Amino acid sequence: MSTPDYSKTPTIAVYDNRHLAVRTLEWCRHPDTPQTTEIRPTRCQYDARGFLSHSADPRLAATGLNNFACDYDLGGKALRTCSADAGTSLMLSDAAGRAVLGMSGLVETASGSMDMSRAVTTRRQYEGSSLPGRLLSIAEQVSGRPERVTERLLWSESGAEAGANNLAGACIRHYDPSGCVETGSIALSGLA
Repeated sequence: MSTPDYSKTPTIAVYDNRHLAVRTLEWCRHPDTPQTTEIRPTRCQYDARGFLSHSADPRLAATGLNNFACDYDLGGKALRTCSADAGTSLMLSDAAGRAVLGMSGLVETASGSMDMSRAVTTRRQYEGSSLPGRLLSIAEQVSGRPERVTERLLWSESGAEAGANNLAGACIRHYDPSGCVETGSIALSGLA
C-alpha cells in the first residue's frame, strides 16, 4: 500500500509575543519520491510597529537571503517594496494618504545602483482642495516613452438632474484601456 502524498506532512508555525508568525516549517512530499519528506522553512521579520519588513520563502531561506523587504511610512502604508520576483516598487502618498506617484519595475544591479530601463511610473491626479478630492486620472510612463493617460474618471455634479437619478457626487464615466463604463442612474438598491 502506497503512502499518500499528504501523509506525515505537518505545518508548524512559530509566533512571537505579538502573535506574528516569525517562522513556518512545512513538510513536503513529492509524488516522485513518496518515502522522502523535505522541510520547507519560511522566515519573517517585523518592525517595531508589527509590519512585515523582511521575508524569506523556502527558495531563499537556506541561503540567508530575503526574497521580500518593505519599508513603511508613518501611517503604515508601504513606501518601498523589494521583491526577488517583481523587483523594487516605490509609492508616495500626499498629506491625505492618497497614492500620488508610484514606480515599479526597478531592478537593483550587482553594483547596488538601480536599473530603470524597465521602470513604469504611475501618476494619479485628484480634485483640488476646494472639492472632495476624488481621483480624476491615472497616467503611466514607461521608461523612455512619453506619458499617457490610462484612466480618466468623470464625477457628477450635485444639481437637480443628478439628484433625480441618485448620481450626486458619483462617478458617472470611467474611461480605461478597455473602454468606458457609464452610469446613468443609481437605484436605492444599487446601480440601475
